[in-house]
Amino acid sequence: MTILQVILAAVGRLFLSLVFILAALNKILDWQGAELNLSNAISEWLQYTQGIEWAQRIFEELQPRVSLMLLVSCIMQLVGGLLLLFGQKLRLAALLLSLILAPYIVLFHHFWFLQEAERGLQTSMFLQNLSILGGLLLLIAYGGGKGKKAEDA
Repeated sequence: MTILQVILAAVGRLFLSLVFILAALNKILDWQGAELNLSNAISEWLQYTQGIEWAQRIFEELQPRVSLMLLVSCIMQLVGGLLLLFGQKLRLAALLLSLILAPYIVLFHHFWFLQEAERGLQTSMFLQNLSILGGLLLLIAYGGGKGKKAEDA
């Protein structure tokens, strides 16, 4: 790898990892607010899925597990974010972050249920998060790229 590629990779890892590290830290610093936010999102989905029995069962099972889900989310975001930041086990980092981001996108940015006023913002946020997920999937597929040992990828 050239020095430019090393610098660009480091800056890219920094930018991509900060989203997850800061999200986890914000949840930790405002745990009650984060629990309330997640609980409200699940409650909204319970309303959206009225009459769809299997979906109702899923969200009813999730509701009492908000604290556990939040804890697991924070751990995965911190571990994945730090691994990504330091360029270690990039495929594992990207997998951990993808497993958190994919349901988060659907749970919090459900623009298809919203009215015009909120729909535009949530569509944009959905697509932004989808693009981050796409980048993570590329990391899962290709690891660190050239110059990276397979066991480090």
